[in-house]
Amino acid sequence: MGRKQTYATKSQLETLVRRMHKTGILYYEALEEFRKQFILVVLREVNWNKSKAARLLGMHRSTLVRKLLSAMPNAVPRMAFAHTSRTETSDDVFGNESAVHLSPDCLKI
Repeated sequence: MGRKQTYATKSQLETLVRRMHKTGILYYEALEEFRKQFILVVLREVNWNKSKAARLLGMHRSTLVRKLLSAMPNAVPRMAFAHTSRTETSDDVFGNESAVHLSPDCLKI
């Protein structure tokens, strides 16, 4: 990542943090949402391959699965939607409802 790109990303993050602070979002809530979104972005990038995602995130695959289950407690076990994809909604850090797309095997252990 080049210096100019790094600066833009840091600046965008700082702007986001300011907005979150002004809207009264607590520190731990912001961290949880950031972790969840970071993991979901990486999973989508690798087409929901948990082994690849875990490697890119620098964690063990079982840790990734545990974090997924923790971040999305309402997600049903894989048997319940083995042949279909499922969309769940969740509130983002600003309280806006956003869709979270789960692949059929996202909770495969």
